[in-house]
Amino acid sequence: MRIVTIMENIVNENYITMCKIWLNQVKLSNPDEIIVLYNNNYPKFLDKEPSVKLLHCDYDKDIEKMPVKEEKFRDLNYFFIAFKLYNLYKVKPPFIHLDVDAIPLRSIRNLWNIKTDKPLLASGWQNLSPLRNHFCKFNLATCTKNIVGGGVILVKDLSFMPYDELISMYKELMKEKENYLLIQDDILMSLFFRKINYNFHHEHFTPKWNFLPMSIVKITNINDELKVLIRDEDKVIEEGEIAHYTGHSRKPWIQSCKLYNYFLKKYNLNNI
Repeated sequence: MRIVTIMENIVNENYITMCKIWLNQVKLSNPDEIIVLYNNNYPKFLDKEPSVKLLHCDYDKDIEKMPVKEEKFRDLNYFFIAFKLYNLYKVKPPFIHLDVDAIPLRSIRNLWNIKTDKPLLASGWQNLSPLRNHFCKFNLATCTKNIVGGGVILVKDLSFMPYDELISMYKELMKEKENYLLIQDDILMSLFFRKINYNFHHEHFTPKWNFLPMSIVKITNINDELKVLIRDEDKVIEEGEIAHYTGHSRKPWIQSCKLYNYFLKKYNLNNI
């Protein structure tokens, strides 16, 4: 079992704390290998983690940064496309890719053990109704579960999705400047999959593998057995597997989260 993540944007102690929680929770799966991709910000706190393989990666020099007024968005798509996607193609599959803000609640061996001939599986987004208006432009808003949750993907083979073709599609979309805040890795992949008529779903890879903490209904912890119930956009309640603190405004040090506070206490990180 191989798990890949990216720790490129380590810029403050809050982010480092989240990375430490991520690593501790990933270890519950006893993976054979944990691979961390980075560029500008070397994750020093991982020097004492022999189970982690650190890979210094470059940005795709053929992709230009798009000028945008909002500082928080200035490097966003450049990072998702020119670093994240660019370097995931260099990792030998099979592997599970998890964004570092996608935190497993327990072992994810069940995800790794899904039997399939499909080259790539994803959970689809869980409960992303606030973003529906953004997706309408590309006719992706009818059901957010049909939008790739790019932060949690099971990769068997990426050759069916040629990087050059994906980037060519991206550059064409970027000719319209208003697309800059819309075309991220998950949207680009969703549009590409629709183009080639590829179904990235699997009956056992449901949105519980990529749920937003805002959808939590109830948290219980009996004898150190964590159970988190979530409600998806179809009002179905199920037990969550991976909590994804996606986006700038949903980071746990910005938006208070009972689940994240549980992890802080569990790993004695409250004062970091």
